[in-house]
Amino acid sequence: MLSLIAGFYPWLKALHVVCVILWVGPQLVLGLLVLALRHRQTTNPSRDDEFVSRLGFLVNGLLNVAMLGAFLFGTLMACAIWAQGGALPGWLWSKIGLVFALSTLHGLLFRQFRHAMRDQTIWGSRRFDLVQALGLGATLAIVLLVVVKPTGNG
Repeated sequence: MLSLIAGFYPWLKALHVVCVILWVGPQLVLGLLVLALRHRQTTNPSRDDEFVSRLGFLVNGLLNVAMLGAFLFGTLMACAIWAQGGALPGWLWSKIGLVFALSTLHGLLFRQFRHAMRDQTIWGSRRFDLVQALGLGATLAIVLLVVVKPTGNG
């Protein structure tokens, strides 16, 4: 089974990259969308159902599905690497840890989006700035790890 997965490695990698782009790109904008939704609530209390449904589609139909796809294809790629070499390299373990941190940030932003959709209290701008900066930092570190693949041999 693992050798079959290893045979599809280039396709898994391509699908993983597509899912990552569809997940991370809109996630960086999610905080801004929540702030825009909060601003809209304070300036115009009447809801624009089309705007809200489009935001819901972006979050539910794209971000979450892309994140799950990135996890699925990334896991299959790790299985293929493991099948070929027997152990995952250190840089990949670091990347996996950063991906879980990025997923946590995604969950926090998603929760704030849900609160904003229900007209509930959400974070202030400083906390959003911090979460967005952490997300950008994690994304940058992940990309650097994947491209450079440091070995630690000095």
